[in-house]
Amino acid sequence: LAHRVMATAGATFVAQRGVPETLTDCELGCAMGYLVRSMLYLGVRDGRGALIAIEEAQGAVSELVDKWESLDDGAAAAAATPESAEGEEEEHVDHSEVDEPESKKRRCDIEEKDASAEERAIREVNVGVYAFALSALVEGLPRLGCDNAQGEYYLTDMVGQLVGDQCAVRAVLVDDFTEVIGVNTLKHLSEARTEIQMRILEKHLAAGVRIEDPATTYIDHGVEIGARTRVLPCTVIRGGVIIGENCEVGPFTHLRVGTVLMDGAEVGNFTECKKSTVGEGTKAKHLSYLGDVTIGAGANIGAGTIVANYDGTHKHKTTIGDRAFIGSGSILIAPSEIGEDALTGAGAVLRKGTTVAPGESWVGVPARPLPPKTD
Repeated sequence: LAHRVMATAGATFVAQRGVPETLTDCELGCAMGYLVRSMLYLGVRDGRGALIAIEEAQGAVSELVDKWESLDDGAAAAAATPESAEGEEEEHVDHSEVDEPESKKRRCDIEEKDASAEERAIREVNVGVYAFALSALVEGLPRLGCDNAQGEYYLTDMVGQLVGDQCAVRAVLVDDFTEVIGVNTLKHLSEARTEIQMRILEKHLAAGVRIEDPATTYIDHGVEIGARTRVLPCTVIRGGVIIGENCEVGPFTHLRVGTVLMDGAEVGNFTECKKSTVGEGTKAKHLSYLGDVTIGAGANIGAGTIVANYDGTHKHKTTIGDRAFIGSGSILIAPSEIGEDALTGAGAVLRKGTTVAPGESWVGVPARPLPPKTD
């Protein structure tokens, strides 16, 4: 249903309003690739009707091609694979043409159910990634048929069409099969994720990050970690996190998107950070939640501290100044502001909107300032 809605709505919009002038080359490529995949999916479900629908929208598709004619290459993926290695997208990949040393050239690009015993013996497989001249793609799609064991329309048949039309078809072999392992089940997805995760970890290790137990460390793509930082077991670091040099993270730490640890910061056992900045040399070592908070340098966040950023409707921000000391079990209800060198006593609850002036000490429930010390 999602494919039907997206394909129909997209084709109708483009056919009625034309292709927006502001589309980038990348957006045009995505539009073409998605159109191809949606058409083939609907072809499986609805038969030739989907191909007729694409033919009816051919004017819109041709407009896409015209706007991209300077590139004249389009990409389409008929199978789910992990992300390719850096730079591999520069190659035109299609495993339908095999050059056999000292032998004849053999072309074979078919589904396993349609293959003969001899064809199944071929140890090379199509990974489902192609680069087409868009003009050839638009011309060839309406010619696809479904005369096969599955009664489906295969993008792979485009290869045979091109060969029959005397067009050049090039195969590019992949050196590392893990680049193109298929993802068709949740088990496959888990295997692919494990492979990509190990590559991410290896990249950080090579950059001087000390990861004590890679088997229990989960780091997303798009994480920056400085040299000599130590990542302890059972740590999860999500995309968009930035960690400076000489930091310590973990064990059992969860760093969510928007978190920044400045150089020398330490975030430890069962501590979660979200959209927070932890200042240089600041420590939050135990059982804390730091949400939407900016913490200065040299501060100490006591065990069990909660920065309560959510009021049930909106998220609010809190600031904690340099060298502040937050006592164990403190609850800081956002928005709150705690100044430099300020202190909260153990178990203190700062009400929403509280401002603790620099150097002040607040204690109790609700928290209130202690009188200044006298000589």
